[in-house]
Amino acid sequence: MKRLLLFVSLGLSCAAISDAQILLNQSELIFVGANTDFCVKGNFQNQGKVINQGTISVSGDWLNGNKYFASTGNFVLNGDVTQMVRHNKDSFHVLMLNGLGEKIFQEEAEIVKNVSFSNSLLTTQLAGALIVRNGGTITGATSSGYVNGLLVREGTGLRDFPIGKNGKFLPLTLTNVDGSNDVLLGMEIKEPNTGAQPGATLKSVSQIRYAELSTRKGTFAGSPITLTVASDEDQSPPQDLVVAEATTQNGVYRNLGQGSLSGTNLTSSFLVTGSFFAIALSEPLNENAVFIPTALAPSSSNPEEQTIKVYGDLLAPEEFEFIVFSKWGSVLFESTSLTQMKTTGWNGIFKETGELVSLGVYTFRVKGKFVNGKTFEKTGNITLIR
Repeated sequence: MKRLLLFVSLGLSCAAISDAQILLNQSELIFVGANTDFCVKGNFQNQGKVINQGTISVSGDWLNGNKYFASTGNFVLNGDVTQMVRHNKDSFHVLMLNGLGEKIFQEEAEIVKNVSFSNSLLTTQLAGALIVRNGGTITGATSSGYVNGLLVREGTGLRDFPIGKNGKFLPLTLTNVDGSNDVLLGMEIKEPNTGAQPGATLKSVSQIRYAELSTRKGTFAGSPITLTVASDEDQSPPQDLVVAEATTQNGVYRNLGQGSLSGTNLTSSFLVTGSFFAIALSEPLNENAVFIPTALAPSSSNPEEQTIKVYGDLLAPEEFEFIVFSKWGSVLFESTSLTQMKTTGWNGIFKETGELVSLGVYTFRVKGKFVNGKTFEKTGNITLIR
């Protein structure tokens, strides 16, 4: 063990620094200046203060028991064996994960500018988490280098989470986070997903794994989410793959639809509102998933009977059309707004005269798309009664 009383580094190279198995700073100040490489070939225990404006490289454990001031410095973990990291909830300006060894974070650590991956896992344990602040970036993540545990991102807009579990790289993305600028969102992949139950319009929900979202600070108002469809998930047929969410891990999951499926990247059609997300299979979508009432009673005391609305949980707003025809085929009413037809609907008024149409039977046609891109068209009759 080597005790370092005081070290001021100016322009040194890695070859000039200690080969000790343990470098111990008990209470002194270590200042690493700009353009300086400070290399520790072994463990580095800090009980004093470290100010880093250059580059600090550690091949063993980094155990910070007092203060590390990130300043503008780089911190490199380059061991080829497992490295334990306890950073005492301090920040890294730039964190570089090199070498082949797994980096195990047992406490929270913040990234100000960038964290870069090479070929090593960053695993969080106990109270560990990697927190990337607003403006910070994550680069180089691959199937051999990613966060195996809890990753937290700050801010709005697109936020990617290069995370995985049990040897599988399963990155996910919140494609457009809405909320307060200080919102802190944590994501972690967990296994298994035992007890997850399919809700309405779902045929099945993955029992293998799920992603858990936690709002650690600020206000989160939603975002579409993109999940990775792993090879061990049920993927048949692809057009029925959807994202599902729940408010509890073993609860009933809600269908968030398939906004897009590109390779293994599955994006939801709807904004997330829950905390648990999984790959699921939707019930086959056809015209039976669209419901139109067959009677209209403008004078009814029940408001729901006074209009004709379109009902369906998995309809997309694009390319939507609803038309009501007279018995001679003329158009009495038409709308291209799914929102209008799900909320206000048609109240029996002829669009040209502004008057209520006569009692009788009228034909409707509705067509559009489901959230998985499949088109539909449905026709039927509406009977107007008093």
